[in-house]
Amino acid sequence: GNAEELIRLIDLLPGHVAAEALAPVLAALLKHEAARVRSKAALVFMRLPAAGRMDSNPLRDSDGRVRANALEALWGQRDPETVQAFFDAMEDEHSRVVGNALRGLYEAGIP
Repeated sequence: GNAEELIRLIDLLPGHVAAEALAPVLAALLKHEAARVRSKAALVFMRLPAAGRMDSNPLRDSDGRVRANALEALWGQRDPETVQAFFDAMEDEHSRVVGNALRGLYEAGIP
């Protein structure tokens, strides 16, 4: 269906489209009705340079899978804003979000 086609498209775009052009497309897909599309878009969107991400924040999405993928995309980053996002996510009701936050803190060297 339409959602599956969009997910395949999201997989293909990062290697072929500049981050500045990709950010608005992904930001629009973060508002898609299908959580699977938002989840995939969040994973790619949060890997973009922070300056190119605009004002969209998939960490505030209503679906736990979207929030979890957004955190996964931040693994390995240690800047204060990202570390705070990991700490904030520790209060999430979705276990995968909390697990991804824990891994993010571990990879950031935070005990």
